[in-house]
Amino acid sequence: AAPLAASDLPGSPVAAPQGTPAPPAPSPTSPSPAAPSPPPVQTEPYSTPLMISGIVVGGLGAGALVTGVVVLMAGPHDCAADQDANCELPQAIGGLLVGGGLLGAAVGFSLFAIGAPEVPVRKAAVEPRRWVGVGVGSVVVGGTF
Repeated sequence: AAPLAASDLPGSPVAAPQGTPAPPAPSPTSPSPAAPSPPPVQTEPYSTPLMISGIVVGGLGAGALVTGVVVLMAGPHDCAADQDANCELPQAIGGLLVGGGLLGAAVGFSLFAIGAPEVPVRKAAVEPRRWVGVGVGSVVVGGTF
């Protein structure tokens, strides 16, 4: 048998021969292969009614905005030359529709933005209790909200 060199022994402080890559050192930040990953967190929108209200109000606001612009563009543009008493009415209606449409679109977008963020699923709420008590000459109604 061939004699053993000091580098052949396990745990030897002698360096590995040239050309042999050193094994990678374990990283302190790498997770252990046996560590289970945490379960995924279930999420839901913060408030579905707020989201739906935002979509409806924003859609109505956008529709009013477009209608107001169309009324302004289709109405008379030179009321000074026209002596008709109703000349300024289309401009007033169009302006109100544009202003209301901008307001509705802004409110609708805000409602949607408040209701849309995903939050962890909340635990089911306790059902409210209601009760009625009937006695001699009295009726009592109560409950929790």
